[in-house]
Amino acid sequence: MSEQIQAKLTSRAGVAMMLQGVKASGAVKGRLLVMSLEQSYRNPSNTNTEITYTFPLPFGAVLLEVEVELNDEFLKGEVTAKNTARARYEAAISTGNTGILLERNHDGSFTLELGNLMAREECKIMVRYGQLLATEHGQIRLMLPTTIAPRYGNPLTQGRLQPHQVPVTDLTAQYSFGIDVMLFGELAQANVSSPSHSTGYFPVSEGLMVRLAQRGHLDRDFVLVISDLKHPSDALAAPDLYVDGQYAVMANFNPSFALAKNANAAAATPPGITTKILVDCSGSMNGDSIEAARRALTDIVNGLRPEDRFSLSRFGSTAEHRSRGLWQGTVQARASAQRWIEAVQADLGGTEMAQALVSTIALAEGTASDILLVTDGEIHGIDEVIRIASGSRHRVFVVGIGASAAEVHLRRLAAATGGMCDFVAPGEAVEPAVLRMFSRLRGPQAKKVRVEWPAGLTVRWAQPVQDYAFENDALSMCAFVTMSAQAPKESQSLGSIKLWGELQQGGPEVLMGEAALRLTESTTNTVARMTAFTQYSQLDRESESESESESEALAIPSSLTTAQDLAVQYRLVTRQTNFILVHERAAAEQAQEMPTAHAVPQMLAAGWGGTGSVTGTVRGSFKRSFSDSLSDGDETPSYARIQYSRAPMEDQAQSLARPSVWRMKSRAAAAPKQSLNTGGADDFEVPAFLRKSADDWGSTGRDIVQQSINKNDPMLWRPAQTDTKLFGKSDPFAYVGITPAGITQWLATNHPSLWPTTFGQLRELGLGLAICEWLEFDLAQGRTEEEVVRAFLALVLEFDIEVRGGLRQVGRSLKRVITPPSKMQSQAPAASELHSAIREGLKGLKAKDWPKRLLEFPAVAV
Repeated sequence: MSEQIQAKLTSRAGVAMMLQGVKASGAVKGRLLVMSLEQSYRNPSNTNTEITYTFPLPFGAVLLEVEVELNDEFLKGEVTAKNTARARYEAAISTGNTGILLERNHDGSFTLELGNLMAREECKIMVRYGQLLATEHGQIRLMLPTTIAPRYGNPLTQGRLQPHQVPVTDLTAQYSFGIDVMLFGELAQANVSSPSHSTGYFPVSEGLMVRLAQRGHLDRDFVLVISDLKHPSDALAAPDLYVDGQYAVMANFNPSFALAKNANAAAATPPGITTKILVDCSGSMNGDSIEAARRALTDIVNGLRPEDRFSLSRFGSTAEHRSRGLWQGTVQARASAQRWIEAVQADLGGTEMAQALVSTIALAEGTASDILLVTDGEIHGIDEVIRIASGSRHRVFVVGIGASAAEVHLRRLAAATGGMCDFVAPGEAVEPAVLRMFSRLRGPQAKKVRVEWPAGLTVRWAQPVQDYAFENDALSMCAFVTMSAQAPKESQSLGSIKLWGELQQGGPEVLMGEAALRLTESTTNTVARMTAFTQYSQLDRESESESESESEALAIPSSLTTAQDLAVQYRLVTRQTNFILVHERAAAEQAQEMPTAHAVPQMLAAGWGGTGSVTGTVRGSFKRSFSDSLSDGDETPSYARIQYSRAPMEDQAQSLARPSVWRMKSRAAAAPKQSLNTGGADDFEVPAFLRKSADDWGSTGRDIVQQSINKNDPMLWRPAQTDTKLFGKSDPFAYVGITPAGITQWLATNHPSLWPTTFGQLRELGLGLAICEWLEFDLAQGRTEEEVVRAFLALVLEFDIEVRGGLRQVGRSLKRVITPPSKMQSQAPAASELHSAIREGLKGLKAKDWPKRLLEFPAVAV
């Protein structure tokens, strides 16, 4: 008889997958989200095991509760000092008992350690967190990260992680994911959609239930967009159950500058912007991410005006800059930028973001400008990046790209520099995010922001208000207060919290927002505990600053103990405190040896590094109305769908699950893009380089190029310089391609029927991009490509460049073939004007060098 074997999940290496899956369940009231994550574990092995799992939570999330179900028994632990919790955990597993430790990592992730899960045992761990959701431009973007993508750099020295906290990725790992989110009040009446998952929408009497329409996996962020909100500013107060007579207040504002703009028309007319565009072209951006980045860059360039100034740069292991300084937003410059964007690939290796920022900041040094960064943020060394950026006097605006972008990293970077952050999921429209970025770049930024509290409240502690604000972007704060009057009742109005600021330096203070404050009851003390976490974070930052100074290096800062005590009092898992649970087992059930270590690997983020692709279209979003309600007998919800399937790849990782690919044969076949021009920018046609196919020239011409141009001959070809640095001895802007002497030799050795007649063919020949752009955008207005190209070649030959013995005379003969003397004497005025313009541009031409003015086309703005 055959023996039945129970099915189990294993990795490619045959190691059992002990994490079975995660179920999320949340509720949103006002702007407060409370989410529970149930992690299910099973030990299918024959030995006791110690499971370690590092997992992410959203930016601003506060861990509130940890509950454990082990062998049908519900257990609760406590929060204590980090060293104490670690000692108790190690003692528990050393004596054969079960220990559970949860700690917060430096990068904002969390690490769970489940020690001594016995053979065949199952355990469920529920993690509950709270988050104040931000309302930006009339919408809320609820994001739940489910995996940590591979990150570049050293996780120990740069990421400041402990060895056991470092997440690992297994290409074959696969975990199920499900989520339910209940929306209450105004949010249930709003437009709701998910750009990341196929979701169903179920209207119920209490509100709107959102859940996955099909099984998900822990391979991408869950994103829910709630838009068309009518009352963006919100504030609530709740009694603090830990301190008598104290109330916690949380407020979320969306500043409006309408009144100030009406009073001052000049403030309503934004000036030209100065922006340095920097795009991540590291290997992790391959696939979906670089496609989305190209779409974002295209929309960004389309939105530039003639009065704007900009630069284009990309980075990976090295940084590459398209210009030496800032271009004006002219038709020529924007067309050149679009051509550069078309060629952008994720082919630069690692992610040296700090070096890239240094070199980008140095462009047009001394000019006030912003940086617009397009990246997935997958690096460990974010602290160094923030330090460089915050000291540069550049605001950094970030467009986060990918299925699992490093949200915590990117929001920290933007906040530290006075910028903002937006995210785009795979398949999601890029244009709205770019429009929001332009409204921030072009619009005024409020300074000297302050909060005015309603009468009758006494502030015990208040979060320092962010010292800048953008119109329609969230600005949140919290405080502990007492009330002079008798204890208010639930839902009672407590007045309004007002937000003030200055739109112009030295200008009048204007009212930017007002949030009605209402009292709510809380049996879990959620509002107070989240407020306490914000207070702890401020104290912890102050203590770190003190400990870094030389005068305090040997002494324990006085605020350090205060911060730790606050975290313990409010049961907060922080940098200084851990959650600890010890389950004492009966002697017969205790482990007889130390557990086998098992690190739960991350699922590879969908589409990461081009390993797969996630494409989709939101086929429908939910808007609460009776017409959208389910018909009698119809249990099918309205769906916003992402087409998705899982199938093995035909490569070494045969069991790698990936999304199905829907890909157009060319980007030109995609849906037409809407112009982002907001005024002042002329429309322009797609450049000829993009319209003309090099295949028009045929394979014969390309073969002859390869045969006749010796790229090892410095007289004929300028090679790319290796290991160049922006401010080193080498010049990264040095010309790479065919030299004037190289063109002369090529023309002398090839039949005239094979000579280039289009700009695209000149590029195939090896002529530099800047020179081709000069020919097209400066000289080809009202002329054919062939006319300009033939004139250019004739006038290059006119310089009588001596390549090798005998070829000089050949060049002179070729001039007569291209433009016979009789025709030159009877040239039309237009042709004579073209020749004069080309001669002027070619002044200074040498055998191995093109004129500098051509290599810097388009002209750099001063």
